[in-house]
Amino acid sequence: MYYLWDVSLLLAGLIGLFYSGGLLVRGLTWMGRFFRISEFALSFILVAFATSLPEFFLGLSSAIKGVSVLSLGNLIGANVLDLSLVIGVALIAAGDINFKNIFNGDDAKIAIGATLLPALFILDGVLGRGEGIILLFLFAGYVVYLLSQKERVSPKLDNIARPHNIHAALGGFTKHLVRFILGAIILLLASSIVVSKSIEFSHLVSIPVFFVGVLTALGTTLPELVFSIKSVFMKHSSMSLGNAFGSVIVNILLVLGVVSVINPVIIPDVSAPLFGIAATVFVIITISATGFIWGKLSRIFGLFLLLLSAVFLVVQSAF
Repeated sequence: MYYLWDVSLLLAGLIGLFYSGGLLVRGLTWMGRFFRISEFALSFILVAFATSLPEFFLGLSSAIKGVSVLSLGNLIGANVLDLSLVIGVALIAAGDINFKNIFNGDDAKIAIGATLLPALFILDGVLGRGEGIILLFLFAGYVVYLLSQKERVSPKLDNIARPHNIHAALGGFTKHLVRFILGAIILLLASSIVVSKSIEFSHLVSIPVFFVGVLTALGTTLPELVFSIKSVFMKHSSMSLGNAFGSVIVNILLVLGVVSVINPVIIPDVSAPLFGIAATVFVIITISATGFIWGKLSRIFGLFLLLLSAVFLVVQSAF
């Protein structure tokens, strides 16, 4: 009975991460429009950060509770699933996604470099505060780089209408601000539950905490999945690519940087995270090569990505 109660709480926490993540994404998106943030910044920075908030709050909770390795597993798992599961579902729903004008060679290099850097840092079994600061500085540089690429295509994210008068504007802003605060509170509570129950679950069934973190990524990547499906239905399917790749950068440089600064990540066995990082790089190269060669990503390729996500989870469980 106690075991079922723990599992129920863990599932409730994951549902809370999904629901609150949706509130935060919608709230940040509306407020970004309210303050007239550029479409480029909104699409490639704000939304990628918003959909990574579950990973961010989960990382904060795990760092505060002294189990930063749980966050590492969650982030690596989330990155692989963002690139395989999320993009795969978007491709199946859209039929195909045009790769042209969305990514270039520099994007692929930056994504691969950002993913490989933590691999070098964790070889000694520890991701320390100094290395976390380096990751944060690199994230700041990435944001500056994105803002300098204003010539690139940046389609509208959603169909939010601009208010016609100041009262309507303030009313809408207040409503979405309240939703944002509510979402943040739920997200904080849900992430705390997920961290606590994940630790208990890992001890109960003798599963490494790192792999439990990988499994929680199935829940924390739901906002990215919802956003991708929404972007397809709104005829902006290419935005799912920007969000998925942007989330990978945010997870590795910003979230992992913050987590390691708060509490250094101690890794008992580096083989598991190194495999996850290698899998991330493999998916990045596969997507980039396919997109650059054919100019688009097809539905069949989406099915292939879904297969990769399943293979990743199975192989990762063996570590």
